[in-house]
Amino acid sequence: MSHAVRLAVIDGLPAWQVRVVQPDRFKEVRCTLEPRLFKLPQGALFAVLLQLFDVPNQPYFIHRVLDLSDPEVVRHLDLCAKSGRLIIAFDTVGEGIGYNRTLPLNGGRWELLLKDGQAFNGTVSVRGQAALESFLEVFMPSSRERGVRAGWDAVQERHPL
Repeated sequence: MSHAVRLAVIDGLPAWQVRVVQPDRFKEVRCTLEPRLFKLPQGALFAVLLQLFDVPNQPYFIHRVLDLSDPEVVRHLDLCAKSGRLIIAFDTVGEGIGYNRTLPLNGGRWELLLKDGQAFNGTVSVRGQAALESFLEVFMPSSRERGVRAGWDAVQERHPL
């Protein structure tokens, strides 16, 4: 499942704004945030998989792929790395009241991936939109069939830089 996620800052912390039908179902569930860097010939991309385990073994997930040639993305990821936290702002499209949930993240890992991606971008002729399109061309078919990690693996196999 894929949902629009907007980058934001709330009370000085990085945030993703997410619209869901029943925000209450995610208040107390276990969650994971998994980042991964992709180096494509057209530029570096930072992908994040957020999983919320409201149903055991079938987590609700949000997948985001961010273009490291976009200064707003770089500022947001830098803030994630420095704060070690990400706020998920659950807005509702149905009944219920939205709320914010702060999730811890491995700031050191995010910083390392961000710096690695920026360094890579310094070595290629960056075309961010082309990188995103190339990523999605490979990612989408594999992820639909076998999930986000399989999509990531397919992209990594096609672009092993």
